[in-house]
Amino acid sequence: MRLTDVLDVSLVALILWAGIVWLRHTRARLALIGVMIVAAVYLAARRLDLELTAWILQGFFAVLVLILVVVFQDDLRRLFEQLAVWGLRRKPPATPLGVIDTLARAVARLAETRTGGLIVIPGREPLERHVERLADDHRNARRLAVGLERLGLVVDPAPETNIVMFRVDDVVGFVRSTRARALLVNPLGGDRMRAVTHLDVGPEDVDDALGRIEESLREGAR
Repeated sequence: MRLTDVLDVSLVALILWAGIVWLRHTRARLALIGVMIVAAVYLAARRLDLELTAWILQGFFAVLVLILVVVFQDDLRRLFEQLAVWGLRRKPPATPLGVIDTLARAVARLAETRTGGLIVIPGREPLERHVERLADDHRNARRLAVGLERLGLVVDPAPETNIVMFRVDDVVGFVRSTRARALLVNPLGGDRMRAVTHLDVGPEDVDDALGRIEESLREGAR
């Protein structure tokens, strides 16, 4: 086997691995599964000589690229941003002198005056796109709050950001049960709990979390 063959196989394997990782983390994975089902129906129609069905689906695949761009636009943008960051990064940027001391003094001052604050530090992804999509996090938080109230839990106060605070009767049992279901909900003290929506949480993830919370509540009621 030639060196170019090894390189060719390695590149294909890398592309497949990246595709699988991307599929696991994309919020539109259900839509992609739907496209794969349509593709399977198309292949079956071709095999069974269902000419009309195959003709209709063939027209669908003619515009499939545009459909995928529309459906996966947020996930594709994030993917290409990550590729750009990875490709352009030579070494971790040096922390400017005095930044850590300034942050420490600011945090200490906030603690002394008992003032809440949010400190945002640039990481791997551009901050600009997160500012634009904060409304999505707030909308998902409200969706979560409505679902919690439907389950009989008290949401207090009503969420104004991406943080949802609610009350449960058995905090220890609730935390144990939700974490057994791979759901991280933090206690705040007393009977209060806190849940947070963020970049990797979409509407379908909120619904899935509500299902796990409902299971945990049923388990605690036994």
